[in-house]
Amino acid sequence: MIQKIVIWLRSQYRLSASSGAVRDIAKLMTGSLLSQVAPILAAPILTRIYQPSDYGLVGLYISISGLIGLVATLQFNQAIVVAKNDEEAVNLITLCAQLLVGGSILSFLLIWGLMFAGIVPPLPFSFNYFWLLPFSVLCTGLASVFGSYALRIRQIRLISSGNILTAMVSTFCSIGFGLWFRNLTGLFLGLWLSQFANSVYLFSGTIYKNPAFLFKKLFLNQWATAKKYANFFRFSLPASFINNFTHQVPVLMLNAWSLPAAAGSFNLSRRMLGLPMAAVSGPIGEIYFQRASKAYREKGGFSRIFLWTLKSLSLFSILPFALLILFAPWLFVFIFGESWEEAGQFARIMGLMYFLRFTTSPLSRTMLIVDKQYITLLIDLYLFISNALIFYISLYLLGSVSKAVLFYSLNYSLLSLFSLWISYKYSKSEMEGNSDAARLPLTNNHKDATQP
Repeated sequence: MIQKIVIWLRSQYRLSASSGAVRDIAKLMTGSLLSQVAPILAAPILTRIYQPSDYGLVGLYISISGLIGLVATLQFNQAIVVAKNDEEAVNLITLCAQLLVGGSILSFLLIWGLMFAGIVPPLPFSFNYFWLLPFSVLCTGLASVFGSYALRIRQIRLISSGNILTAMVSTFCSIGFGLWFRNLTGLFLGLWLSQFANSVYLFSGTIYKNPAFLFKKLFLNQWATAKKYANFFRFSLPASFINNFTHQVPVLMLNAWSLPAAAGSFNLSRRMLGLPMAAVSGPIGEIYFQRASKAYREKGGFSRIFLWTLKSLSLFSILPFALLILFAPWLFVFIFGESWEEAGQFARIMGLMYFLRFTTSPLSRTMLIVDKQYITLLIDLYLFISNALIFYISLYLLGSVSKAVLFYSLNYSLLSLFSLWISYKYSKSEMEGNSDAARLPLTNNHKDATQP
């Protein structure tokens, strides 16, 4: 499959076999596809060990830890890829590491303080796992930082193998500990061990191999560099927080309405629909971010790369998502069991939304490249308010989970189209419009702009 995609890319865009774009996409896509093999094969087993309500609680944990993790780095991890030089990148790495350690300690003290003060009642057994939220925040945050640095220095194979390692550890530990404990402890242990393994692996493949350059710069000019990239804190942080919170609104509100089984079904459908994004859209989006950033620094525009990415993602996704919309309920029952029929209905409803997300989500990072993060903030703010209202009205007034998911999907779809239009607008430049020389060289006729 990977070979066919690479051949198509080369023929469609006249890329050479050694083109940096094709090589990088092939590496990331191979790793992403392989990382999905174990979860897909294990899904029928996992869904018979754990109940939908178990996945609902784990989804709530991931939602909360993800929100805290976004705040902990202040989004300076995103700036590592687009930093002007290596010294600034290293300053951002050490700054993020210090912020993550401090944020993890503060989050633990906050949880303990709220419990001790009686502001939050003692957690039942199922929620005692939330004491390890700071651990998840630290591990996932460090993995994001080291992954950004690996992308900057084109350690694509490292990122791919890290994805595979995470999936393998999570899957096999969830099955093994699930059969041993016979409760959702197995899911949490699989999650924690996979997060720890990925952060250690990425550290060993990047910073550990070149510690002299990092620690020589430790504590030097970090805040000056942070000031230079302050827009990532001013705009990307609130935008990413709102975007992540918006993404988690369904899980949070379904759990708030004491519907953990519905939340678990929603999580499974979203996870299955997200597999194509992880396998294809994500890798292409990472390379788009890297190469478009380079083109913008050197040429001031990257509309050719934008259109190339959009066309590739659209052609890859039309048929699979069409089939999924038609047959999702039957497939979910056949693969996961009768108790997951509701998840299949949710997948059918959200099929169009995930098709548009597949094609537009990677391209929305254009706003980071052109330093227009405030636009992303405004879009995410609208999504947050509108989706919260949709779920509140649908659950509280209409009493229908299906209607909530339907309106949520339509709303997200419309915003994806708007995001695509505004991103393309900012990908263009006068230089690109007037001269072919402004295009990012993707063939061997020019030196690869991303070569070190």
